[in-house]
Amino acid sequence: MAAWDRLLVDNTARISALYSKTYQAERDAAEVERQLAFVEAAQDELEQWLDRYEREAAEMGGARAGDAAGAGVDLERERSYRLAESVAARLDGLNADLADVIAEINDVGARLSKVRQGDDPVSFCIPPSLLVLSWNGVSC
Repeated sequence: MAAWDRLLVDNTARISALYSKTYQAERDAAEVERQLAFVEAAQDELEQWLDRYEREAAEMGGARAGDAAGAGVDLERERSYRLAESVAARLDGLNADLADVIAEINDVGARLSKVRQGDDPVSFCIPPSLLVLSWNGVSC
């Protein structure tokens, strides 16, 4: 009888160890399934991006096939160049306007410094504040 009990205890321990290994294997399998699902989702997203890229490349290739000089690219380059010229012209105009404003402020400052009265705090304070413009190479 003692041998049967001992055999029963040993088999119970083996069954328990087998159960814990089976449970761990199921958890590992579930983790592998989760990671595989993540990889599949990433592959699907990559496939969508590649399909889009291939369509756009085919469209660009079609535009080039229709025009040997690659008119699509040339038109885009021409539009960019015209935009850059427009922006440069606008900046030149703004620069000229700013120069006019600075010259006008300097003229007003010069007139105020000639009219300066020692007891008038407004006329005393304004011209020194206009000296800030001299930092830009313009004298007051």
